[in-house]
Amino acid sequence: MADIEQPSFLIPDPVMEWVQANPLPTLLATEEGETVVTNKAFDELLAQSELRTQDFLIGHPEEVPDASPDSNLFETLKSGQCVVKRITLAKNQHYTTHTVKLTVSEGSCLCCMLMPSEHPAQARFSAILNDVACFIIELDLKGNLFYINDQLLKHLGYAPRERDKLYHLRQIIQNLREERLQRQMEDVDTNGSTHFRTEFLRKDGTLCPMEVSIVSSRTPDNSLYLLTARDISSQLEHEGALKEALVQAELEVGAAADENHRLRTQLDHGGDGTHLIYHSEAFAETVRQIRMVAPTDATVLITGETGTGKELIAKTIHDLSARVDQPFVTVDCGSLPPELIESELFGYRRGAFTGAAKDRQGRFELADGGTIFLDEIGELPLLMQTRLLRVLQDGEFMPLGATQVKTVDVRVVAATNRDLPQLVKEGTFRRDLFYRLNVFPIRTVPLRERKDDINPLVRHFIKKFNTKFEKDISGIDSTTLDRIKQYEFPGNVRELENMVERAFIITSGGTLPLALPQHEPDQPETPVLDLFDGTLTEFLSFEEYQRKYIQLVLDNTGGKVSGKGGAAEILQIHPQTLFSKMRKLGIRR
Repeated sequence: MADIEQPSFLIPDPVMEWVQANPLPTLLATEEGETVVTNKAFDELLAQSELRTQDFLIGHPEEVPDASPDSNLFETLKSGQCVVKRITLAKNQHYTTHTVKLTVSEGSCLCCMLMPSEHPAQARFSAILNDVACFIIELDLKGNLFYINDQLLKHLGYAPRERDKLYHLRQIIQNLREERLQRQMEDVDTNGSTHFRTEFLRKDGTLCPMEVSIVSSRTPDNSLYLLTARDISSQLEHEGALKEALVQAELEVGAAADENHRLRTQLDHGGDGTHLIYHSEAFAETVRQIRMVAPTDATVLITGETGTGKELIAKTIHDLSARVDQPFVTVDCGSLPPELIESELFGYRRGAFTGAAKDRQGRFELADGGTIFLDEIGELPLLMQTRLLRVLQDGEFMPLGATQVKTVDVRVVAATNRDLPQLVKEGTFRRDLFYRLNVFPIRTVPLRERKDDINPLVRHFIKKFNTKFEKDISGIDSTTLDRIKQYEFPGNVRELENMVERAFIITSGGTLPLALPQHEPDQPETPVLDLFDGTLTEFLSFEEYQRKYIQLVLDNTGGKVSGKGGAAEILQIHPQTLFSKMRKLGIRR
């Protein structure tokens, strides 16, 4: 026990005896900060450190109200007021000092007692946060780690005894640059918090997507930051499904508008319950076919020119069927790259190819229970025609990378503006697939064959664009209507709709000034030089031209490929190369 300095007042014996008997290190000091008495535990602790007794009495002005930085702790404290601070001694021993001002007899003194403590961060979090189902890190401005809770250690593949192996945020977040960390911390200081997505590195080297939040966690003697993280692997896996759900939700939101549209369109075609606009007998026959086939599950093949409303007819078939409350999924076979068609139609499983980080449903799986509309079916490559045939026959398909067959209940409606029987003759479309699709054919009527429908269609488009452009167009005059009825409309209903929309853009009210094209095209919309007869016919893909040219050479050689006078000699390529190209293009001798 240290020498006792006699204070200017009498300290009661019970207080002195309590100090000496206290098992915790305790110091009693005068108002000037001079030691009055210390106990054995305090003396032993002091001997292990380089501190003086006065060092334990240094106050923290920011913890004491109305204190200046150079204030004397005794003068600052009020009677009974206590100041707590953390202190670290030799061998990384952590304590908290509890200094209280005591009033005894006719004077007062300072009583300082030391209590063992864990690391500052551990003392604050370990008992509580290890049981929290959340990932928590405490770090400083430079990214040094002071605490990681057990939940995160386990998630990253570390045992609790390996906690000390993780000492910097760079070990958890790959490619974390110092300037990026500084920006995040500045954001916390400015806005109180920051939020971002990143990936945490597990012990086994795999990455885990995380959503991270950082807030300030200030202590009296330093500034720390609290990072919380949430595993979003499941969230990312379902993003594709959520997008599909959003599309479905948007359709449901528009259901009321569709019903209103249905009621309005009934004024134009006698209220037959469809969304189709017509007066002509020619299109009425098409509607009768739609109403006959809709209640069945028969496959429908819709043929006709571009712009005649094939997708609208497919949707009407779906809406009039028992599947109306199930999905209606559209696939534009002509716009899908060949290498993506299979994955788009049938989906894939995680790891099926490079970049396949998660399972993805194909269009057939999304349409299960409902209807799938295969637009531009004539553009489907031969290989995919074979796979589609199996779905039509058995309702089964195999996603890419899967080991089990998937079964679906889907009604198929297909459409094309090409001559499928001719494609069958040319060998570019499977005969068996054509017969499977052509169960119930419906030919769409071009607008030039249903001129009586122009007037109700124009009225329908005027209502539509009055809403879109917030205008009040009453209609078109009879002279203009008679003039446009003489036009052939090579672009069909789509061209008429575009014509009305253009007129809406240039007029402000009253009647609609519909303007016909200056010159009706004499050739198809997409002319190209045919290499085989020198005429201007249609655009063909490079692959299609190859197919036609090789077939032309084979026809002239009687199907002979190799040898003298064979197709390979004419084309000046190796026979095996030609055989390979013929298989790829679906050419048979």
